[in-house]
Amino acid sequence: MDDRYAREAWAIFGTAPVEVQPDSGLVVGLKALMRLLESKGHRLRRAYAETVKSYTFSTHKQVAQELPPLLARWRRSLVFEQSDSQERRLEFVPAMHRDEVMNSVVTAEEAQAICAYFAEGLLERMDREPVTHYVGNTGSEWIEELNSISIVAPFAHLVFPAWWRCETEGRAMCALRWLKLLTEDPMSKLVALRWCYFIEDGWHEANVKFLREYATSDLLAEVGVAMVNTLKNTDAFRIADEVAERLDIYRDFVQRRMNEYLAVVALPDPVWARVDDDDVYPEAPIWSPRNPATDP
Repeated sequence: MDDRYAREAWAIFGTAPVEVQPDSGLVVGLKALMRLLESKGHRLRRAYAETVKSYTFSTHKQVAQELPPLLARWRRSLVFEQSDSQERRLEFVPAMHRDEVMNSVVTAEEAQAICAYFAEGLLERMDREPVTHYVGNTGSEWIEELNSISIVAPFAHLVFPAWWRCETEGRAMCALRWLKLLTEDPMSKLVALRWCYFIEDGWHEANVKFLREYATSDLLAEVGVAMVNTLKNTDAFRIADEVAERLDIYRDFVQRRMNEYLAVVALPDPVWARVDDDDVYPEAPIWSPRNPATDP
């Protein structure tokens, strides 16, 4: 397989590739956490907080040696949905957050490059999203990835504009899935948009601030048009057209939902993230938007 991902990751630090030692504190900690999660299941998403104390990034040199191959493995697993996805999802990004890599270990320039690397990987994954007539009513793996990285890295300005231009069918399909969830009434749909691999913190404040200023209802109506144009010759066209019409007609409702979404992602450990699988998610009061063209 092309090692472009590894080359780009090493270029962030301007260092030559080195082999990560199997007894590295970071690697040992990640493997221990993976074993815990595999044995206990996803209900222990918060357990990483204790396990992760067994290791730490101690120096910039250590990060420059250990982080690039982990970044490359994360991106390769995300884009190609490889078998180590559980390790990537439930360990790597939370570990970076726990050690405050972006804030206190790497330089500002390196942090920006890591944000760009995360954004490029997520957009590449979106490009590969299958286009189908079935959109579904729950979140997707890439939504969890988006939310998790949004807690760690200020990268929304690199992701959302490029994504919402809907320049590929995959990105348009991801926009359709996301916007369909956003514009449906029950609170459980917002839960699906909020779900991520760890829940101790809300999104990075820079991501919330950017999206609050950028994602207006008028802009989302334009995204709907771009989405429909890209998907017009696909099986997803009918549902895309329905969602785009909803975005255009019910702009006040869409803005309200966007505001609710931003309030949800900004908060740490929301109540509904602790609800067990067998429980019923709390529902928001039903509010049906008025169609100004047909309703009195």
